[in-house]
Amino acid sequence: MSKHRTFLGFTSVATTAIAVVVLARMMSAHMPFRTDRSSANPIERSARWWQAVYILGADCSCSRRVAEHLAQRANLEGLEERVVFVGADAATESKLAARGLPILRWTGEQVHRVYGARSAPLLVFVDPSGEIRYSGGFARRNDFRDGFQETRIWAELRQGHPVQPLLAYGCALPSSGGAAKLSSGTGVF
Repeated sequence: MSKHRTFLGFTSVATTAIAVVVLARMMSAHMPFRTDRSSANPIERSARWWQAVYILGADCSCSRRVAEHLAQRANLEGLEERVVFVGADAATESKLAARGLPILRWTGEQVHRVYGARSAPLLVFVDPSGEIRYSGGFARRNDFRDGFQETRIWAELRQGHPVQPLLAYGCALPSSGGAAKLSSGTGVF
């Protein structure tokens, strides 16, 4: 009986240790990030209308889930929407383009400079003067089970209400250099 208890004890400890390591690795890949708005440049964002910018990462499963959602929902009224893609994912980009969303392909450094983004997916609303009025997550939970919140956030912003940013769960964006490649649209907006 003693050998059996020892074996069960060892198995229990080993299983717990493995579970902790696996969970830690999963959480490190999809964790909440803060944006660095102080480094963002409003001149590069100014336009004559409100904008919703969906910053997505090619290597991020959360970004793919957001892209699936965006590809299926209707446009938000009174708003210019576009996707800024870091990396390349032809299948995802094709779905978004088929829905009519302009897609810009930028580097991690560019989205950090213009929007203060350090992770993806990130939802950003910019007013006509180029000021960021919302920069945060798409949902209250990292698994999106509570639903995507961009429609509610836009309704609040349209009414002139400030919106407390949701945590932006996702993956860190690469910071390697390189020139922007635009798959549609023109330059900085």
